[in-house]
Amino acid sequence: MNCIIYLITILSVFQGMVIPGIESLGISPFFIAQIAVVLYALVYWRTRGLIIPKEWYWFTFWFTAFVIFSAMSAFVFPFVFQGIHVYVPKGGIDEQYLSPGKLQISSSNIAQAVFILLYWLSIILLVTNKSENRIKIIGRAYVISAIIVLFFSFYQLISILTGIPYPGDYLLNNTSYGIAQDATFGFLPRINSTFTEPSFYAMFVGSFASWLYIRLLNEDNSKRLWAWGSALCIALLGLLLSASSTGYLSMLIFFACHSVVSIFSKNKSTHNKRIFIIISGCALFFAIFYMFVPGTDVILSMILFDKGESESSLHRFAADAYAFTVLENTAYFGAGLGSNRPSSFITFLISNVGIIGMFLILLTTYVLWKMGVQANNAARLKSTSAAVQASGWALFTMLVSKAVAGADLSFPPMWILIIYFISCISHAQAERKKYREINNTSRGIVA
Repeated sequence: MNCIIYLITILSVFQGMVIPGIESLGISPFFIAQIAVVLYALVYWRTRGLIIPKEWYWFTFWFTAFVIFSAMSAFVFPFVFQGIHVYVPKGGIDEQYLSPGKLQISSSNIAQAVFILLYWLSIILLVTNKSENRIKIIGRAYVISAIIVLFFSFYQLISILTGIPYPGDYLLNNTSYGIAQDATFGFLPRINSTFTEPSFYAMFVGSFASWLYIRLLNEDNSKRLWAWGSALCIALLGLLLSASSTGYLSMLIFFACHSVVSIFSKNKSTHNKRIFIIISGCALFFAIFYMFVPGTDVILSMILFDKGESESSLHRFAADAYAFTVLENTAYFGAGLGSNRPSSFITFLISNVGIIGMFLILLTTYVLWKMGVQANNAARLKSTSAAVQASGWALFTMLVSKAVAGADLSFPPMWILIIYFISCISHAQAERKKYREINNTSRGIVA
């Protein structure tokens, strides 16, 4: 199981890659790894049975309900509402502005249904198959995947500046995607590393930066403190290279929300001092950068303001607004998973799975977040609490990014973070149970 976790976590960042020789089929290495998860799950459940721990009953119930409804909608609703106008997934948002296509079942519906079922199976397997070293394994795999992404991001920048060949023919060879290789905004090169678009790259790096930030706040060892701090600086620099307003906005929201939550945390004194030092240091760095590096004001203006007023942004706002028209035209049931393609993850969900699907996923999210808070409060070891917090806030940043501009339910790094968060919660629960048993045994001996 640990080898499979390493495999799916590392391969999740190669969004633009498919197996060489079958590029037209769009079969990614990550999909092959998911098949390995399916085979392992079947063998595991056959020998040990499918037993859901009682702590996970409600999460499993609501998540399974969402998956069943979403998968069903992918095949049923395109027939029920056939012919209504939608932004078809295979067409671009810009091309469909004011002239959306017509709803009919497509390979996108099938693919989205298959992916959601595979992710469901992976998560249920994780809930039923527990291991004491699981969070260490996923944590290491997550760091390795981030190192790979950042390595190729700086490699891509050097390639753009010097002309050194970038292995895009291998890393970005998925012809079923529109690959934004060597993308620019004005005179700015935009980095996408191993991802299909700079915005997807920014989602991953932003969530990883959030993870590093939380680890930095909870670290007591001075050597590791410097290591986390250095890694955070590299990750933030990598985020800057994306020139993605989505990534920048999600990080600002993360810092704001975490700072507010920290005011009411039980570790006020330690956390607040570090938060003040880190945020002040970042602000000072950017202030110096802004004052002494020529053209910085022009770059920021282009990314934060000009980009929002560009024709492409207006088309994306129109696609998001049209999602509510799709919802109304489908009697609030949605057009079916994988049928409509707006710009935002929220409008993607509401236009595809409707009010019922949104209710189920929001309830699932609430249950998981509540379990995360309880696990953090119940964690006996500081390292466990730090892991719960780091994975939870990284997932929060990812979801904020998706809500801004990430209309894709099958984005692998998002599901890896969900798996990571669930693993940390399970570990905290097992840790609490273990300490209770030790205390009960000790009391029995004393008595």
